Amino acid sequence: MLNRILLSSVVTLGLVSAASAGGVERSNRVVAAPAPVQNVRTAPPVQAAPKAATSKASPLCGSLGGTLSHVDADFKGPETSVDDKNYGFGLLCVTTGLLGFSSEVEVAYTKWIDESEAYNLMGSPREQDTKVTSTEITLKAFQPITNKLSFYVKGGFVRGDIKQRNFLVGMLDSTIKESDTAPILGLGLDYKVMEKTSLRLEHNDMSFKKNSRKADIDGLKFTLVRMFN
Repeated sequence: MLNRILLSSVVTLGLVSAASAGGVERSNRVVAAPAPVQNVRTAPPVQAAPKAATSKASPLCGSLGGTLSHVDADFKGPETSVDDKNYGFGLLCVTTGLLGFSSEVEVAYTKWIDESEAYNLMGSPREQDTKVTSTEITLKAFQPITNKLSFYVKGGFVRGDIKQRNFLVGMLDSTIKESDTAPILGLGLDYKVMEKTSLRLEHNDMSFKKNSRKADIDGLKFTLVRMFN
């Protein structure tokens, strides 16, 4: 009986000791406290800097092009009248609008007349060689008629060179060479064949006066226009 009481006491004491040890072990564990949440300042969203307003000035030449012409001209000089067919070529520049019209500037060289003509002077048969070339600077203003067809007028100045040689019975009698600057006026039609190619038909009129001599030239010019850009 005494042995049973002692054994029971020993077991009870062991259980109490184990429980106490477990409680102490649990109390010795340090539980880390959660870090306090700090207020995090968020940076404001980055806004795109406004683009500086840029104003691009319109170029003098929005487009460049070339022209190749066939001309049919009438020359009326002091002694003779000559009708001839020749050629011309030029460089044009499409500019900013002019008073609401599309416009362009052209610099062109034209060989109007290169012909010989026989005539009589006081009953004497003579022959005259006439050559007329010009370099012109003109401004054109266009008015559309349809999507492809436009009407235009042109005006400017032309520097003309006139050379005449007179022959009497096969002998050189005189040579006249004059240069003069005169206004040139014209009107025409432009038909757009493709985006950068068009055909033009225009009428031109100019009059040269030098040393009491006058020469009038009017002619038709059929032109192929090709834009480079």
